[in-house]
Amino acid sequence: IYDSVKCIINQTFDNLELILINDGSNDSSGDIAQSISDRRIRYFENKNNQGLIKTLNKGLHFAEGKFIARMDADDLCYINRFEKQIEYFKYNPDIDILGTGQYIIGTDRTYIHKLSNEENRIQLFLQPIVGHSSVMLKKEALYKNNLYYDKNALYAEDYKLWIDASLCGLTICNLSECLCGYRIHEKQISNTQSDIQRYIADKIRIAYAKHFFFNVIEGNELVYLFFIHGINSSFKDMYIAQIEE
Repeated sequence: IYDSVKCIINQTFDNLELILINDGSNDSSGDIAQSISDRRIRYFENKNNQGLIKTLNKGLHFAEGKFIARMDADDLCYINRFEKQIEYFKYNPDIDILGTGQYIIGTDRTYIHKLSNEENRIQLFLQPIVGHSSVMLKKEALYKNNLYYDKNALYAEDYKLWIDASLCGLTICNLSECLCGYRIHEKQISNTQSDIQRYIADKIRIAYAKHFFFNVIEGNELVYLFFIHGINSSFKDMYIAQIEE
């Protein structure tokens, strides 16, 4: 948390506020965060654990700037991240949501997301299109379209938000430059809650596909999921039960 906070308050674009929300942590994260003295930090504590989605929506509510940037407490970014993203918004005023490339902390691996809005609209049929911890978006675009993190999209709330935003006509792009570092560890949601996460993500995928191809997807949900995942027959009963819900 210390390194994460430091890479934000040391940004070359320094006209910012840093909203830290402690969601009922039981370690020393809160003490560490509050030990960093900077007038731009706004620290909040949930009295008890309320979960990521509710806490993210609190962050959207508290944010006062024209742009809202997102980063997880254990991730990192280069100190020119905000400068580069804001500069891109300046020269591309039609863009509403902007991610960046990401590097995997402690490795030489990188991940570049699809760059253009057109590519991203298609990619949404398969997976999220923005590194959640790298995103910067226009606050006004969210508020005008009443967009927020969906409480029903547990462990896939970012995927659902990008789809909702795209269906509202917002434009979503990525920078090819790797400006953010993503940390992989055993306790992250994609490891500890992988089955539930995929289940929720699949429901989101199916709903998005039906928006465009209802007559094709309706009644053929399993075929669609098998096409995406290449799921073997041992998963069939589980997915049938999920779809019937």
